[in-house]
Amino acid sequence: MMRKYILFFLIISVVPVLFAQVGVNTTSPAGVFHIDPNKNSPTTVTDDVVVDVTGNMGLGTLSPAAKVHIAVPAGNVAFRMTDGSQAADRILMSDASGNASWGVIKGSGGYTMKVTAAKTFPNAAATLMPLDGSNTQINIVSAGNYLVTIRWSGTTTTIGASGAVSAYFYLRKNGSNVDAIEYYVPATANTPFAFTTMLMATNCVPGNYLQVYVTPSVGGQPWVINGSGTVNPSIVVFRM
Repeated sequence: MMRKYILFFLIISVVPVLFAQVGVNTTSPAGVFHIDPNKNSPTTVTDDVVVDVTGNMGLGTLSPAAKVHIAVPAGNVAFRMTDGSQAADRILMSDASGNASWGVIKGSGGYTMKVTAAKTFPNAAATLMPLDGSNTQINIVSAGNYLVTIRWSGTTTTIGASGAVSAYFYLRKNGSNVDAIEYYVPATANTPFAFTTMLMATNCVPGNYLQVYVTPSVGGQPWVINGSGTVNPSIVVFRM
């Protein structure tokens, strides 16, 4: 008989715990777990965190309508993820398993880089092209094929007998050449000349990087960018 009484009291003592609500800085929790950092509920809930009986989590709301429901006042940032792939104009993408990262969609200009550093490219020598700021490489964040468009503007001091100059442009992926072209352009000595050419890098995956190398050829003299009177070159990269 004594054992029955003991069991009865144990059940009575456990049942309230099973249905308990936990409140931090609040005496009236709005869910099974409720944090009110500034102790200002229910007047203000923008700082609250709530987990309801269905397992939904609300950030800034006491009535979450999804597994993660974020509500913020206008002008505030609701979500921020910094995993190394973040950059301006990226979108949140997922792989086949639902793992998220920042990336670029096919057909979009994932990278636009305006070359601002002055640079001399010696004749017959492969020289790495600078990109924006001190950067010299294009980091790949989404798998795919990438079209690299080079919009060149620069000068040289000597023109070939044909009235043209040329240079080889190499695209390297992880340090190895994957595409190249020799481009000829009519030019006048010490006068800016401009042209556009394209290179392709296929089967790129996140973590790869691309670099552009330039080797002046016909004309026999160095090419110079961002010298007096020239317009900055730029590179635009599209994921195909």
